[in-house]
Amino acid sequence: MTRSVVIPADASPAQLNMIIGALYLSLGRCMSHIARAESPQESDKFKQSLIAALKNGEIGMAIFDDAATYDFVVTMIEGLTTDTEAQGDMAAN
Repeated sequence: MTRSVVIPADASPAQLNMIIGALYLSLGRCMSHIARAESPQESDKFKQSLIAALKNGEIGMAIFDDAATYDFVVTMIEGLTTDTEAQGDMAAN
């Protein structure tokens, strides 16, 4: 398991935005894989476990400078959906 984050000192804001976007999409892909390989319920359990780990400090929250950044990260993860959920949402609209 990764224990720390190393961001190159010369990383531009645009590169950081791309990294954040790629990691967010990767988490969504993980959830979709879990939903297909196991079940949508297991995917939701993964997401809830991740949120709990963030809120309980099991994931190194010291990397966040302030509460607003922490809240932003938690909100982004809470908003993750699987491909299955997204397809259901599109079909409903």
